[in-house]
Amino acid sequence: MRRDILALGAAFLVALTTVGCATTPRGEAESGETMIHVENNNPLMVNVEVLSGGQDYNVGQVETAATETFEMPEMANTFDLQIRVEPIGSLESYVSDELPFAPGDVINVEVEADLDLTTVTLR
Repeated sequence: MRRDILALGAAFLVALTTVGCATTPRGEAESGETMIHVENNNPLMVNVEVLSGGQDYNVGQVETAATETFEMPEMANTFDLQIRVEPIGSLESYVSDELPFAPGDVINVEVEADLDLTTVTLR
């Protein structure tokens, strides 16, 4: 009887550990969440915003030579969304074309030193 309880407890711990270790690869959406994955190759830290429905939503900052992933603000519309990147300490900014994203998409933003070479793609 005691062995059965110990075996059951060990099986429970293995199951719990396996579930606890399940992760989603960095930058991939979980359960329909839209994510914004930003790689900053600009010499300045950048501020990242979502423009949607006439509103600006600050999603975060990315250090130079760093990569960050942010959740899409819930209020953002799926039909008129744009991404704005502003290097901190610069008068320049980059604004993407409108993005036809769907829930669960990952928006990849690759910020370059020359902001005109910045790319935004969906996956």
